Amino acid sequence: MFKSLQLKILVSFCILNLVACGTLGIMVYNSAVNLVTSTIGTQAKAVIEMARNQVDTEALKKVINEVKRLENDPQRVEKIVSMPEYQSIRTKLTTYRITNGIKYLYTMAKQDDGSYMYVIDGFPLDYSGSQISLPGDVEKEYYEDMDSAFTTQRTQIGQLTFSDKWGANISTYVPIFDSKGTFVGIMGADFDASEVYQILDTNKKNIIALTISILFISAYFSYIFSHYFLHPLRQLTDKVAKVRGGDLSIQVEVTSQDEIGQLALSFRDMISELQVMFEQVSHLAYHDTLTGLPNRRSFETELSAALSKKDQAVAGAVLFIDLDQFKAVNDTWGHDVGDALLQEVARRLVKIIFGYGMVARLGGDEFIVLLHKYESLSTIKSIAIQILESLQPPITIDSYQLPVTPSIGIALFPEHGKHPQELIQKADIAMYSVKQHGKNSFAFYSPTLEMPK
Repeated sequence: MFKSLQLKILVSFCILNLVACGTLGIMVYNSAVNLVTSTIGTQAKAVIEMARNQVDTEALKKVINEVKRLENDPQRVEKIVSMPEYQSIRTKLTTYRITNGIKYLYTMAKQDDGSYMYVIDGFPLDYSGSQISLPGDVEKEYYEDMDSAFTTQRTQIGQLTFSDKWGANISTYVPIFDSKGTFVGIMGADFDASEVYQILDTNKKNIIALTISILFISAYFSYIFSHYFLHPLRQLTDKVAKVRGGDLSIQVEVTSQDEIGQLALSFRDMISELQVMFEQVSHLAYHDTLTGLPNRRSFETELSAALSKKDQAVAGAVLFIDLDQFKAVNDTWGHDVGDALLQEVARRLVKIIFGYGMVARLGGDEFIVLLHKYESLSTIKSIAIQILESLQPPITIDSYQLPVTPSIGIALFPEHGKHPQELIQKADIAMYSVKQHGKNSFAFYSPTLEMPK
């Protein structure tokens, strides 16, 4: 077809480079998406399973049966919403959704005709916006993972999805069973992945642009100097194959200033950008995007490592910190000011805890501290007092004086627990006891805090 060897080399190399770079771009993008989905999905699974365990299944069954019974009643919604069981479950779901930063949290059941209906949503009882799903509302769109959760009665973690209406989300569905093991329905949660989606979308465009640039550069230089390219081009092609296989650790040496050198330099830059992209995704998986602090996943990993140390004499503490007036700040001055306030609180906490342990942000206005080792309880008390004093004066943000104080709950290990979730929960209980007794203080966990009042 082509009589010119130079043209054959040009066409062959262009096709090879297009396939290699295109395949590499698709592979890297899909790998990044899978990494994000797996990381956030695993964390989401643990969070929603804990939410499911807080639901009274017998009360939920009663609500479901009443929704079905009142199917043709024009006042069905009002009657269902007035049920004490409905209000109790919805209040718990609302609290858990807000505490864990879940975008949407809801329960669903299967109707006799095979359709899926919403039962209880995780919005506040006084919420009347358009995003809420009312009791008996039927899901008109088909979601494969939701259908699989109903069909298999097993937990399903969805893929990263984007729509103009709902934005970027990762959905997770877990089955709900009653005390006898009978399937009742599912609990669904949608986790906001907008920031991750934006980064992936930007990098996808960069990969496409870089792939096209490399293609044109390689075509130009191979056309002019193809007879010089054969040997070094084979070496570069071998490296492309390794990268396509997922190896981003290869070193590309630029040994000349000619076109081959330029191509090698461009390829090396592409690998560097891919490495940066993977580092960004990895950072997002373990850090809070607003404050830059470690997130819940990172904190639990660090706490698990501390609890698994063989030296049982090493003691530590978990401090659960909640900002008392943060909601008023958001409502009065807006979320931008609230975000700036959280960043300033994070900086102050890091300065105080430096050398003692780590600070993480759980979400919303909640922070958590891990003290790896302490000499006595007075050390912990001193740190708690420093935190209180650092936030005692109003914090100035954009000329606004923001009054915000912390409530601090403290759990010690190993005496208060030997598992991350147990310690976090007990520190949370201690923190709520501070809330109930005037806020702006600290308290150590005690079993008496869990006794019925």
